[in-house]
This record gives sequence, C-alpha cells and structure tokens, in this order.
Amino acid sequence: MLEELSDEIHQALSKARHGQWRVQMGKASFPILRLTGRGFVLAAEDAPGLRGFVDLYDGQRHMFNCLVVACGIQHGEAVFEYKRKSPLMTAPPADFEQDAPTAP
Repeated sequence: MLEELSDEIHQALSKARHGQWRVQMGKASFPILRLTGRGFVLAAEDAPGLRGFVDLYDGQRHMFNCLVVACGIQHGEAVFEYKRKSPLMTAPPADFEQDAPTAP
C-alpha cells in the first residue's frame, strides 16, 4: 500500500511518524529519517556498509524484509532504494485457493 502513495504523502507521513521507522541489519539498527516511494533515507553517518538484506520496523513491529541498494549521499543524507520489499508473513502461504468469506 505504501508504494501507491505520492511522494508528498510519504513525506508528510514520515514527518508525522518521525523516529518510529527504523532499519535493522543484523544487530545494527538505524533510525529512518523519511520513507520515499521507492525506498528510505538515513543520516549519512549511519549508512556506511548498509546494503543487501535488511528489516524495516515501525516501532517494535517488524513490517518488511527488504533487499536494498545505496543510491548516493545528498546533503548529509544517504538514499536507499528497494530492489525487493516483502511484507512480513505471519503465517505460511496457503497452497490452495481459499473461499471468500460470505456475509451472514
């Protein structure tokens, strides 16, 4: 759903939720300054060596598993883009088609 929103909405949501989103790689965790339509932005000093598979958290909630690449540093901020972004699965995927719920 987040990727369907415009950049302006992403920025407004990121400002409203500042400090809640974070990226984790192994045991290292870094606060996300803002989310973009195609990735996220960190402070440049937090970014060295960050690439590959990472996890995105909203507070303590594990939200996404991602494969990210660094796109560059601009004005002291490191910009990253998703190569893959998968929502966290709470149950294994069904290997059969499930019937839609019916109204009572």
